[in-house]
Amino acid sequence: MKSLNYYLRSGLILLCCAALIGLASCGKEEAKKPAQEQKSAAAAAKPASPCPAGGNQGEQHLGAMSGSSNPHGGVKRSHAVVVPEIVEKTWKSVSIKITDKQNKTDELATINIGDTYKIPNSSLSIKVLHFLPDFAMNSFGMTSNSNDPENPAVNFEVMENGKKIFTGWLFSKFPDVHAFNHERYKFSLDGWQQKQ
Repeated sequence: MKSLNYYLRSGLILLCCAALIGLASCGKEEAKKPAQEQKSAAAAAKPASPCPAGGNQGEQHLGAMSGSSNPHGGVKRSHAVVVPEIVEKTWKSVSIKITDKQNKTDELATINIGDTYKIPNSSLSIKVLHFLPDFAMNSFGMTSNSNDPENPAVNFEVMENGKKIFTGWLFSKFPDVHAFNHERYKFSLDGWQQKQ
């Protein structure tokens, strides 16, 4: 038969384990917060993701994006584009490679941020809205994690005969993600230039 000390020690160990588990699962301040407030705090603390795959494709006005289609469930979202001040002060223009699939030619167009470029001998023009050198996205919107070109992306719109037909992003590292589909032209982000 086992001694009384053995049973007391075993019981004490079990009691300590139960107390530790109880303390770990229940924080003083966290237990008092409503569940919704805890979710909001977790979302705010979540770092921005460099992956563009969660982005929406659709209309975008003055930096706010409301997707007409979402490849991840069809849910419409509204995302703001937040360009950090240092990024705005540093970057001047982007170079977009325009591939004419019909004529099998490439043209490199350097377009200042905020400007529009008319594609020669076509009814299309491109407007550069934003440039983010280190694109990142979280539940609040799109921004740049740094001022270094670690994950370059340009937000642009395409117009045909003056009518907007597309608003989206070109990613240097992910050229085929949410790409603009056109029977004749293909666009890719080829470079970015700093202000002097």
